Amino acid sequence: MATGEALVRQLLYGKTYTRKILGANPKVCWEPDTFGHPVSYPQVLAKAGIKYYYFMRCGKKLPIFWWEAPDGSRVLAFNSIYNAEITAKDVVSIATEIARDYAIKSSMYLFGVGDHGGGPTRRDILTKMELDKRPALPNLIFSSSEDFYDEALKEKIDYPVVKDELNPIFEGCYTTHSDIKKANREGENLLLTAEALATLASLYGYSYPHSSLKEAWEKVCFNQFHDIFDGSAIHSSYEYSGKLAQEVKESTERIIE
Repeated sequence: MATGEALVRQLLYGKTYTRKILGANPKVCWEPDTFGHPVSYPQVLAKAGIKYYYFMRCGKKLPIFWWEAPDGSRVLAFNSIYNAEITAKDVVSIATEIARDYAIKSSMYLFGVGDHGGGPTRRDILTKMELDKRPALPNLIFSSSEDFYDEALKEKIDYPVVKDELNPIFEGCYTTHSDIKKANREGENLLLTAEALATLASLYGYSYPHSSLKEAWEKVCFNQFHDIFDGSAIHSSYEYSGKLAQEVKESTERIIE
């Protein structure tokens, strides 16, 4: 539901933050709980220097595949199970499936606090250590997602190619809380108009409002967080996001005027 420009801004601000605060240049786009993935996204990701895609929903029943945009841009995508715990049964299931279907020696298994493979608990670590003592199970290694994708490419497997959007799931997400969806589109359109007019005005000596426009875009991007944007957040979230949307409207209209 976000515009292409908004998707580009999400990557621009996200990568800028990780470089500045974490000193990292991410190669993996991390979208564990996102409820839909547009077919144009691999093109946007590739142009942003992203090589890999991780997600949990709408996977076409394929654990790993090349996701290709209409222009031919590709990212290697991995579709994980949702809200996994570190158990012998689940570890064997994931490793067996990917080995059977693709003859690949490695798989990625996420666990930890949260639905996205968050921080491991002490119990998780102890369980992993216990599983290591069972030689019949796959070898478990604490590693990074980027290392897994790099290893998957080294396997030189002819992975399937998906040339389609990864949708739909939870169809109500596209209609619930139409107020925030309307406010989002209004904000995006106002920003594009404000940027165009500000650029023209700068040719005639007016100062381009860089900081005001960046601040407004960041508020639009914040409101596109999936639980807010799709209408599944709690009521107080919409009080806050509605306030942000109004601030975007007011600031961009001032620039346009």
